Amino acid sequence: DFGQLLTSISGHFSLSVTTYKYLKYVPAHFETEEHLVSVYSCVDSSCGHMVRASKDPSLLRGSIATPSLVAAIMNAKYVNGIPLARQEAEFSRNGVELDRQKMAYWMIRCSEEYLSVIYDEMKKHLLQCQYNQADETRVQVLHEDGRKATTDSWMWVYRTSELANAPPIILFTYEQTRGSYHPKEFLSGYKGYLTTDAYKAYRSLSEDIIVTACMVHCRRYFHDALITIPEDKRKGTVAEEAIKRIAMLYQIETMLADKPAEQRYEERLKQSQPLLDAFFAWLKSMELASDAKSLIGKAIAYALNQQEYLKRYLMDGSIPIDNSATERAIRPFAQGRRAWLFCNTPNGAKASAVIYSIVETAKANGLHPYNYLSHLLEMMPSHMSSISRDFIKDLLPWSETLPDKCRVKKVELK
Repeated sequence: DFGQLLTSISGHFSLSVTTYKYLKYVPAHFETEEHLVSVYSCVDSSCGHMVRASKDPSLLRGSIATPSLVAAIMNAKYVNGIPLARQEAEFSRNGVELDRQKMAYWMIRCSEEYLSVIYDEMKKHLLQCQYNQADETRVQVLHEDGRKATTDSWMWVYRTSELANAPPIILFTYEQTRGSYHPKEFLSGYKGYLTTDAYKAYRSLSEDIIVTACMVHCRRYFHDALITIPEDKRKGTVAEEAIKRIAMLYQIETMLADKPAEQRYEERLKQSQPLLDAFFAWLKSMELASDAKSLIGKAIAYALNQQEYLKRYLMDGSIPIDNSATERAIRPFAQGRRAWLFCNTPNGAKASAVIYSIVETAKANGLHPYNYLSHLLEMMPSHMSSISRDFIKDLLPWSETLPDKCRVKKVELK
């Protein structure tokens, strides 16, 4: 047999083993947990004395919801963009009847009772950071009092600058309008820099807030003008030249990306400021000659109107040249919106703002959103009656005390 053959040739050959690795997928499955609680009562029926053993608090009183289940639903919708209706169908295919209304109720309750506590603490840290950014995007909410279902509502987004010496924090907040009083209220008491687009709502904030503009928006106007020109006629045009000049500013930013803020500030003054001054002087020389109604005329006018704000990133090495980080933070929300289309109620929209804030901040801090959500929902119910700030501090997405399971790990296949 094979064993005897190996024995007979063992003196003539050496044995080596080659390992091959394959990636296997194990589908999710559902388990039912049973919690048994002992109740002791007096054998004397006339006594009526009864003692019940203690029980760990449930996630939601009277509900079958568990941290792992709720975290999975949140991860599916707010990270992977799978609407609750599709999740309901998938649950049904796996033999679990769980309707979307119940899941929506869980999202709202858990965001209100637990995740909002983390959200509020993250907001305190964001307002303490001297360098922040802001943007806003549309969201449709069907059942708002006194408003049509088709009326636009807004999801405002605030985040810390990627150049700031602070953990990344991304906060969404739902508001019915795009009024300037919303950022004023959210940023009440804030002192520092705020990088935004040219929306006027940001220009009327507190005197303690120095607003800086976004160079990407400036470039976008010139790009829109350039793509209307046939490719063989673009060379030497104002639009092409403007884009080249802006590209030089970004080349400087790339070279300074890993430098300390103070060195970035000094190098910007040496390298970027002369380029900016020349750029705006060049645009000014063409302002009167350009057609104000043309795309290139609008691009020139936009750049010159925003000149003061576009130059302000030179004031500090921790101010970003553009607002791209906030636009990237909005993208997962915008992608999810294409799938779930709308929020049913204002409470649902508020819950979405809180959950998106938690998962996007978790991702920005290198955490696995599902594992982090599950950890929060496991830890918080038993502490809510006497919750302390130290306890919350240990649960924040940048906390070093979070368990390793919350952090993203790569699967090694080599």
